[in-house]
Amino acid sequence: MNPLRQLSRRVINRIISGAALLGRRDMVSVLPRDAIQALEAPLFVKPAQTRQMTVQERVIGVELGGEAKAYPVNILSVHEIVNDVIGGEPVVITWSPLSFSAMVYRRKVVDRPLSFGGSGAILRNVLVMYDRQTETYWNQLTGDAFAGPLAGIRLEPLPSLLTSWGGWLRAFPASQVLSKENSPYEHYEEDHMHDYYCSAATGIRDPAHKDDRLAAKEVILGIAGDNNAVAYPLSLLRQTKVLHDEVNGGACVFFYAEKSHTAAIFSAAVAEYTLTFYERSGMFYDYQTGSCWSPLTGGVLHGPLVGKQLQPIPVATSFWFAWADHFPETRVYSLPAIN
Repeated sequence: MNPLRQLSRRVINRIISGAALLGRRDMVSVLPRDAIQALEAPLFVKPAQTRQMTVQERVIGVELGGEAKAYPVNILSVHEIVNDVIGGEPVVITWSPLSFSAMVYRRKVVDRPLSFGGSGAILRNVLVMYDRQTETYWNQLTGDAFAGPLAGIRLEPLPSLLTSWGGWLRAFPASQVLSKENSPYEHYEEDHMHDYYCSAATGIRDPAHKDDRLAAKEVILGIAGDNNAVAYPLSLLRQTKVLHDEVNGGACVFFYAEKSHTAAIFSAAVAEYTLTFYERSGMFYDYQTGSCWSPLTGGVLHGPLVGKQLQPIPVATSFWFAWADHFPETRVYSLPAIN
């Protein structure tokens, strides 16, 4: 028996999340396969070599194995999928404009790297990818394979930041950026989905599950565990600058950097400490040692813990309507009541 199919049979009945119940019946074809062309051989330039990037432009930034790369959302809105290698690891950078979801995954599955393309379909207003090796269909927001030989497998998510080019460059000055100048396309000057983001429209199809706890297009950071999901409203992070919670039993911290409009999540455990944090004048400090931390890299800028690093945690970015449609039982994080 084909080892891929054998593995698929072993995991097909494993319930990995509420979203795993979605399947081909929920998929809606919108375009022909590969009508939106994924990038297979992306070209990068050093910051000094690009003249078309502005400091405010949004990028998905990834650092892996000591290598940092930035992927402008203006490019991703055209291609949606970039197959790449970072720090020696095959990865796929994905952007689903209808759901405003940014996700980065390892491409290696069952000891072989897969190459992803756009299926031309959506699943509850989220991009459906397919891999060219097995033609399995994958949910971009959750990383779940829901139809095909690899159904039941989940791609491993990787930490990434949806941030500004200026903010990413300050945090990772040696970063490369996906090149606009070396592309055959000529319409990367602005995000062609901008009008949709500002409208009241919620995708192509009405959500199957509507949830009024948040505004439909509230941007959230979402984490889905084995049996639960949590949504962290970006508006709350913008207000508080720092949030503490537990993810899969471990203490974590969210930082919101006002200057670059960036939210990031890290494990709060480092060395012998489980740290708690506060923000003052745009800087982030821990109560235990007074060390000052970068909200984008999780590294110590100065203080007793200099040289230490918080471990970033993968998190989904999404419009609320799409997240709630995939995870109807999701918890919405709210500040603890003060008695």
